[in-house]
Amino acid sequence: MTHTQALSRTQVLARAPRLLPAVACVVVAAAAASVGLTNEGYVSTSGDMPRYLMNGVFMLDLLRDHPFGSLDNLIEYARLYYARYPALSIGHHPLLVSVAGTLYLYRLVSEWYDEWAGAAAALALATSPLLVRLSQSVMSEPPAVALLIIAAYYLHRYCVNGTRRALVLFVLCAGASVWSKQLAIAAFPSFALYAGARLGIRRLFSRDLVIAALALIVIVAPLVPLALAMSPDNVGIIAYGPTGAAVGENWLLIRALAEALFAQFASPMAVVAAAGAVAVAWRRGPEAWLLFPWIAGVAVAVFLGTRFVEVPRYSLFWTPAWAAAIGALFAGSRQMRRAVAAVVVLLVGVQVSGLVASRLPGAGGYEAAARYVVEHPYGSTVLFSGDVDSGFFVFFVRKHDEARRLVVLRADKILTTSRLADPAVEDRIEHPEAIRPILTELGVGYVVIEDRPSESKVLEWLRSELKSDAYVERLRVPVETTDRRLRGSNLVVYQVRNAPAHAPDARVEVRLPVISTEVDVALADLVNRKHLR
Repeated sequence: MTHTQALSRTQVLARAPRLLPAVACVVVAAAAASVGLTNEGYVSTSGDMPRYLMNGVFMLDLLRDHPFGSLDNLIEYARLYYARYPALSIGHHPLLVSVAGTLYLYRLVSEWYDEWAGAAAALALATSPLLVRLSQSVMSEPPAVALLIIAAYYLHRYCVNGTRRALVLFVLCAGASVWSKQLAIAAFPSFALYAGARLGIRRLFSRDLVIAALALIVIVAPLVPLALAMSPDNVGIIAYGPTGAAVGENWLLIRALAEALFAQFASPMAVVAAAGAVAVAWRRGPEAWLLFPWIAGVAVAVFLGTRFVEVPRYSLFWTPAWAAAIGALFAGSRQMRRAVAAVVVLLVGVQVSGLVASRLPGAGGYEAAARYVVEHPYGSTVLFSGDVDSGFFVFFVRKHDEARRLVVLRADKILTTSRLADPAVEDRIEHPEAIRPILTELGVGYVVIEDRPSESKVLEWLRSELKSDAYVERLRVPVETTDRRLRGSNLVVYQVRNAPAHAPDARVEVRLPVISTEVDVALADLVNRKHLR
């Protein structure tokens, strides 16, 4: 063995103790977030998950079909795609971003204290019950949280070494966090305060930092008109949240925020995080200028914006700061460090055991119904009706229909108009007799329903219509879920007797009240696979 080889081996061995906790953090984060990844029936029935899944499918199909000849082609492609698969939302939230957030929290806290402090903070966050549950449900909060952590790390690196690369990465990640979830902007004041504490107030007005601030504004600014146009409901929550009696209930909101911390971490871990915050305050290090304003910024955003709406979910953006505070407990004597490490390891085990016991509701049965209508082609379209499912049936049709020939219609878009969790905010027919002519015009071959009472009178009319001799039950599948709304329910596939071809001039008109727009396309374009390759 040469001297160089021996030196390299010595360097690797020397770095091994530092790599071990980093590897452990990444492995735990990936394992927690990817539970049920290969089981497509292991899902959340909260409403957003299937739409986010379909967003990923849409992106893959977009690359496959590359309708980039003109902007008009691209817009038409998107409209036709939604009309064919009515289960899309804004954004896609890949798993790896959340895992990267855990690694960067480890790196940040390690640079403040040491590797074991970083590992404690990262593992506490990686096993956060609520964060993991939202990651498994491919929600937008976990990647936004991860991007905030990565931004904080690169801001710290810029404060330490002044490299422009670190500043550029900070700007990109901070901007991306807000594009993932607008509430991430609540952490931005903490970035400015931390930079001021590390660099001095005068340095904040240096050329590089001014350009970085302007670049960040340019990246984030388009979200303002986009949010006003695409998410007026969310804007309304923020604009009109702190009004009337709600202002007099602030003490209840403070309590709700405290309880949220105990939903985001196991109760003992939340206590340790609070103790860590006390340790950060006692040390009076520069990290306090990042962590406390971060926590305060999120609390203010909840107070002035979302208020009592899903407090644990929307205050989730402060969890990196609480987890990082745990690292401060490692700054004491060796005996203290060992005691804290033992407690944190134990509590990480508690959180992991809680994750094992707590599982997503699941939605077994939707794939079987989708596979049946794909494998037994009949008619031009298939109509789905249900109060609970917001897109799993659509997702599974797309999965099994590789040729993309089947067009999926939703009864809550064709016969009535749904809005978020409300299955009917504006009925589009006035009497049950209008159902059959619409199915005939649209060439519906199958009707698939969640066979349970609906909150919509129009969807109840459809259930009654399907009991007539004009329809034949072909498949009945129990819904396998722990969601109480669907317990004991079945998915039923009805075939329309003698279904004709769709009318040549038939159109699919879908109203989207959440974004105040409408999709109106020719059914013939969908049947003829326009823009699809």
